[in-house]
Amino acid sequence: MKARRLAATAGIAGLCAASVGACGVTIAGQADMPASFVMPDLVGRTWSEAEPTLRSLGWSGVLDVTPAVRGSGLPDNVIATESPTVGQRVANDERITVAFAE
Repeated sequence: MKARRLAATAGIAGLCAASVGACGVTIAGQADMPASFVMPDLVGRTWSEAEPTLRSLGWSGVLDVTPAVRGSGLPDNVIATESPTVGQRVANDERITVAFAE
């Protein structure tokens, strides 16, 4: 019996070695979400438009809102500036800062 357990264990170990991650533990829902994403262009969007976009990319961080931007030429209450900048790699739990047009 002990020999069978050892053989089974060796078989699983060989399978793990042959296929990276095959024996790792995966928590449901996390396998398809990378740890970071590329920051999309949020300028000109309302927060109700921008937030679902960020959440769908895996963002779970905190939003900081800085003082409103006047004279941007954008309609009131849309995002006028964002940080991190468009195209930058962002950790899923990173803080995002926006300022809205006024």
